[in-house]
Amino acid sequence: MLLLTIAALHITFIRFYIYWTMRWVDIPVHILAGIWIVLTAAWIFEWIFPALSISFFEAIMLGLIVGGLWEISEVLMGIVNPFLHGYVADTVKDMCDDVIGATLGFFVVLWMCKIEKTETQ
Repeated sequence: MLLLTIAALHITFIRFYIYWTMRWVDIPVHILAGIWIVLTAAWIFEWIFPALSISFFEAIMLGLIVGGLWEISEVLMGIVNPFLHGYVADTVKDMCDDVIGATLGFFVVLWMCKIEKTETQ
């Protein structure tokens, strides 16, 4: 459901040029994406290695790596021009939003693990 929300927001914001007219709207999209990245990674990680769980460091690194790849893809697709004034500041803000989302995602994973342990006892 979270991925569908992110996709719907992203498609709507691109279709109606909202990203370019309301500069702040990408903040919640990056945060939601960071949460989704960590939740998905934790699910896959638990499926492959059931005895282990995702660490805070791994969650942050995933947010940075996927966020960085997203920023690179925007440049490669010509969505943004890295030579324009403000590009670096916007990219740093986006990466910070990805890390905030990854942090929130990590805490959601901890909360979900706590609920799961409580239910199995």
